[in-house]
Amino acid sequence: MPYEKEYSCRLHSPDGFQPDSFRRIHQGKLDIIIGKPKGEAATTAQSFRYDKTKWTINEARQHCLKHKGQFEASDLNPDVGFKFSFIAGITSLNKKEHTAKFYLMNTSRNRNNWGVTEKSLTEALPTITKVALNTGPDYQTSHPKGHFPSSEVTAVGHFTAYEQPQPSYALATAKICDEIAWSMMQKGQLGPVSVVIHAFHVSCSSCQTELKITDDPQEHKCIKEGSGYEQINSFVFSRVDFVDVPAYPQAGLLEMHAHGERREVPIELLAAFYVNHLSGVQPQLGLNQKNKEKEKKKMSEDQDKSVADLQIENQAHKEKLAELQAALTDLKKQSQAEVEASVELKKVRDELETLKAAAHQQLVEEAYLERVQAGIADKPEVDKAYLHGFTDEQLRNLVAEAKKFASMLQSAKAAPKLRYEASENEKTVMLTAENEARLRLGLPTKKLESD
Repeated sequence: MPYEKEYSCRLHSPDGFQPDSFRRIHQGKLDIIIGKPKGEAATTAQSFRYDKTKWTINEARQHCLKHKGQFEASDLNPDVGFKFSFIAGITSLNKKEHTAKFYLMNTSRNRNNWGVTEKSLTEALPTITKVALNTGPDYQTSHPKGHFPSSEVTAVGHFTAYEQPQPSYALATAKICDEIAWSMMQKGQLGPVSVVIHAFHVSCSSCQTELKITDDPQEHKCIKEGSGYEQINSFVFSRVDFVDVPAYPQAGLLEMHAHGERREVPIELLAAFYVNHLSGVQPQLGLNQKNKEKEKKKMSEDQDKSVADLQIENQAHKEKLAELQAALTDLKKQSQAEVEASVELKKVRDELETLKAAAHQQLVEEAYLERVQAGIADKPEVDKAYLHGFTDEQLRNLVAEAKKFASMLQSAKAAPKLRYEASENEKTVMLTAENEARLRLGLPTKKLESD
């Protein structure tokens, strides 16, 4: 629910949390409501709160959208902030499902001198499902101020789906729940709708200066000189009402195809009207198409203007394509540099492995020579193959043990011979010491020889 002193952003429904587990924590100027989801012990964020003295409505909404939340504000009403309205129309009716698909809007600059960005259109689309489709009392569509007061309108349907076939325009589908309204739509008596949007952030399309609600946009330098227009960067859909717009494109076409299963109006025709309608002089033709020749001329002028706009847009696309191709070339160069660096790295790694192998082989040779000196080496090819399976650290230990053993043998040879023979017990002690050394070196032990 909206709050008086703060904006809110619902991340999860409170119904999915344990009662009495909610508490508020602070992170800078952001307040976070956390709680324990049902069946879980850990807490998680349920919603955000934005103090209105610290956050603008646009900052709060952008933060909420970034975290895929549902934004709410108490001051979202048609009489506060920026309000823009435009005419949209039915592109098709589905008799079986009782649904009407509307060409909602596009990102072109219209003749009211404003336009939405692709990003803001994408972000705002989900809010259309919160809006009803209305008519005036007794299905009236004409009001001096454009819209009947909210207390006097009747909801004849609600929007259930939306789509954005291309970033530059959007469609929305409404389920029609009023049979009289449905019949009037099939006959072409109800067609165009006035869509009201509530904008949070508006800037000049040329210099990007933010336009305040207290400013007169027409007095802004760029807009006044004709080089810029009001660019809407953030908005929500506020209301959608059927209206009486003379000469709206689908009026006659819907009547012409009234007996078909599906009735459709070319999207291109509605797009051209969206860009060019409301020039300040309203045509005099009504929904009954009394003056078809005059309407045909108007449509031709609209189409000529659309072609000119498309040519400008096409040139912009060509320039953008050139920029992308240049960026692609730079990426290819960068990729080639990365490949060359990878090849150089592999070369260094291979050289390192070669050096490691040479060092290991040198340790094998050293261990073999020490074992020869100690008299414990086997045949060269056998002993070296045996030693090759040891790690460098193990080979260093073997070298040390072999040197000790060789030193013991050398000392034994240098000692004077005794005049008496060693006893059996002394022989056993010496053999035990020798076998312990042989075991440390991985060699088979010897047995005590009999006289």
